[in-house]
Amino acid sequence: MTMISLPIRLEPDCGFEAFGSALRAFGKFLEVMSMVFVSCDLEGVFTPEIWIEVAKRLGIEKLKLTTREEKDYDKLMRMRISTLRENHVSFSDISGIINSIDLLDGASDFMDSIRKLCPVAIVSDTFAEFFNSGFAQKLKWPLIFCHDLIIRDGYIDGYRIRIQGSKGKTVDALHGLNYKVFSFGDSYNDIEMISKSESGCLFRSPEMIKAEYPEIFATDSYDVLYSRIRDFVESEGL
Repeated sequence: MTMISLPIRLEPDCGFEAFGSALRAFGKFLEVMSMVFVSCDLEGVFTPEIWIEVAKRLGIEKLKLTTREEKDYDKLMRMRISTLRENHVSFSDISGIINSIDLLDGASDFMDSIRKLCPVAIVSDTFAEFFNSGFAQKLKWPLIFCHDLIIRDGYIDGYRIRIQGSKGKTVDALHGLNYKVFSFGDSYNDIEMISKSESGCLFRSPEMIKAEYPEIFATDSYDVLYSRIRDFVESEGL
């Protein structure tokens, strides 16, 4: 369960008027929280790039390619699956590697901080089987929308896309529920999600992506990102 720090402080001997003001402030706080939603990427934001870490541990150079370099996700995944098969790498091998990968420095505290501001959903092209191999617990079980792997005879044999264009469609769905959305991510597949949102930014993106989308604010700092989200939440409460 997410713990929320309320922006209200009452002294034990406060009067009725102060109590009433606190209740009105609390109501306003809930109203703001109910209006805003954060949608964000996982890899490169809270965790290292999973496939890059797997590639390093296994010594397989081809697995270092990500959506930063290859925009065609299906082509990328087919290459990954065939490469794992060719090298006799089982799902258990990969799961063990993922379980040993730490979050990025400061990621856990950052997630805790933004969950105190408003609801948060991770929208990722990773897989539930990967996320549940260790990251879910390390991030305290956040909401995530992602894909599923097909595992046969202990090996990754394919994958099921949750829905095509899931990142942009998540923002569309949140708008349909009358939320204002702040989105952030690091890669090409985050651009639609960010562009459809009321506000957002690129986070720790490669220079080539930042150069290609100069209109999108970019930062490498959790503190700066937190400030932008906080300001957005506060502005939507006006």
